[in-house]
Amino acid sequence: MRSRFIRICTLLICIILLISCRSIENSGNTFEQRFDENDNYIGFKDISSEYTLEDAKKDEYYVELDSKVYANYNLWEEFIELSSSGENAFIRIIHFYSNEDSNSPYFLDLYYNDDYYYLFDSSADELKKEKFLFLVTLEGKYGSPLKDTSITILTNNNMMTFDEFTKAMVSSDLKVLQSIMPYRMLMFE
Repeated sequence: MRSRFIRICTLLICIILLISCRSIENSGNTFEQRFDENDNYIGFKDISSEYTLEDAKKDEYYVELDSKVYANYNLWEEFIELSSSGENAFIRIIHFYSNEDSNSPYFLDLYYNDDYYYLFDSSADELKKEKFLFLVTLEGKYGSPLKDTSITILTNNNMMTFDEFTKAMVSSDLKVLQSIMPYRMLMFE
C-alpha cells in the first residue's frame, strides 16, 4: 500500500514538473535578448520574409489578425503570470492584417528581465534597449461612437489613466504628449 502511494506521488511530481517545463519553454525563457556590436537588437534577423499566419500559430507565438487575438492567447496569460511574479519571461507577438497588399506581419518581442520590461518592434527604425518598469492595461471608452477600449502599454508611470493617455495621444500640444513619455504601446483593442 505504501509503495503504491509513493509511486502515485512520484507520478504526480513528474507531471507537475513536465507541465512547468512546458510553460517555461512556451513563455520564452529559452530565448535571450541578442544584440549586435552597436547594441541593436537582432532577434528578428532569422525570420523568413514568407512567414505566414499558420507558421506563427504552429510555432506557438501569440498571434493577432486585424488587432484581434487569432491564436495562442494562453502565452500572453503565461507571460503576465510569470512577469507579475518577478520571473524572467519572453513572448513574441505577431500582428497580421488581412487588408494589406503585402500581408507582411510585424513582430513584437517583449521581455521581462531582472525587474524591467523591454520591447523590440520589427517595424521600428531603431532597436535599442529601453527599460520600462510597468506593463499596464488602461481601459475606458474611445472612438466615435464611443466603445469599450483596452490599451496595453509599457511605461514608468503606473498611475497613468486611460483619459490622460488618450488625451495625450490626440493632443497637438507637445507638453501634453511629453507628460506620458516614455511609453510603448503593445495592444489597442
